[in-house]
Amino acid sequence: MRYLIGMLLIVSMLNCNQSQKDSAASNGKDSTEIKASIKRIKLDSTTIQISSHNKFDFFYFQDYFGEGSVHYELSKLNGSTTFRFFFDRDVKLFLVALDGKPNTKTVMIHPGESIEISDTISNGNIFVVNNNAVRSNELNLIHSMNKQIGTDLEGFYQYTPRVNYSTKQIIDSANLLYEKRLAFLNDYKRKYPISKENHAQLAATLNYIKYDNIVSLYAEGFKPLDKEIINFINDNPVYDEVNGKADERAWNYAYYIARNHMRNKSLSPVSMFDEASQVFKNKTRDRVLFQIVAKAFREGDDSLGNLLKRYSNISTDQPLKDYAEENFQLERFDSETTYQQASLIGTDNKEITWAELLDKNKGKVVYMDFWASWCAPCIAEMPGSHQLKESYDGKSVAFVYVSTDDLHRAWIKSAARNGLKNENSFRLKGGNYSKIKDTFKINAIPRYMIFDKNGNLKISSAPRPREKKTREYLDRLL
Repeated sequence: MRYLIGMLLIVSMLNCNQSQKDSAASNGKDSTEIKASIKRIKLDSTTIQISSHNKFDFFYFQDYFGEGSVHYELSKLNGSTTFRFFFDRDVKLFLVALDGKPNTKTVMIHPGESIEISDTISNGNIFVVNNNAVRSNELNLIHSMNKQIGTDLEGFYQYTPRVNYSTKQIIDSANLLYEKRLAFLNDYKRKYPISKENHAQLAATLNYIKYDNIVSLYAEGFKPLDKEIINFINDNPVYDEVNGKADERAWNYAYYIARNHMRNKSLSPVSMFDEASQVFKNKTRDRVLFQIVAKAFREGDDSLGNLLKRYSNISTDQPLKDYAEENFQLERFDSETTYQQASLIGTDNKEITWAELLDKNKGKVVYMDFWASWCAPCIAEMPGSHQLKESYDGKSVAFVYVSTDDLHRAWIKSAARNGLKNENSFRLKGGNYSKIKDTFKINAIPRYMIFDKNGNLKISSAPRPREKKTREYLDRLL
């Protein structure tokens, strides 16, 4: 399911001071505070209280750009825990349970809300918005729908059409499920007050999901186009905007029109961009073209630079334009370029070459940590790395952190959260396509390297920060 809703702001963890911990303990609660910052006029504090009676393993958010946040673990909580966030617009929250049959609960939350999550709430509900029965009803609607109809709207066991179905069977089964869900939505609205806006948004989402269930297999090339699916697509046009937002059916339609036009030829990001830029307008065009540029970036396509320029000239969505220009950059080298000339980007957004980085730290032993925001083992080693760094304070040892993240924004958020916003924290320009990563064969992370005071690589796969041998190697080179 490809619909993207909401925007997660940059978040960084704050340590609770002792008085906060003592106060929380006296109330029988753990208090974990998350602070977020972004350029905007006003921030609204949103609190999420997770009961110890919940059955979820972790939660995370998905942002306006399709980027997921870190996972906030819930399985080891003792007592109720309150998380505080600062958002400037709606965000999409995913609650994931892995015990037994994995499942996901997904809700849209608004800035400023206080939400309680538990499995012991009356009537089988799991969400309560303080002093707001309408919002509580809205958050529990999808959960109630899944329980009654038996097929998840999203998550690990969402409905997917079968490849061996005929086109008529695919259309009929998706329509039947859509009608059941829409009937439930309308019946729920009669029994429990929900806003007109929420009802309209969910009705549009259900229609999108039906369209996705029918068209996706053909759009992505798993089934050949036939007259029946072409008639269905022509009878269900995609709009330039839906309630002031992009039509979420457009991504599959973009695939379809490009595939239909190219026929047996290769389907490239350029061909998709060419077709989509002619067919779509307004917010739908901006969103679809952004997704195509993101696809070119993920695939390391040579057309990326040209597509970025074209997108910048066409799009009217400034946040999407800024994000694309900041994150979708691949660094290319000709065969004569060496890794010494490859660039890294600092947390101040200034670039430095590999040679300049080593030269900057000449006269010091360098302990280098290759990591990424999505790498759980990397993050787990950070406290030990900070302890090791503190123990060498005042000595000629430099601790350098190099991220292999492809996405600049994901690295910035994680670096801040893990205390790496300093002069020796960098990201490989080009991420996984960097010449540095290729030269040193950094195929698995975390990876540590040690350089002597002259910038010579002495240990290409050094021990982890907590290991005794790490200190032995560093001391030997001092």
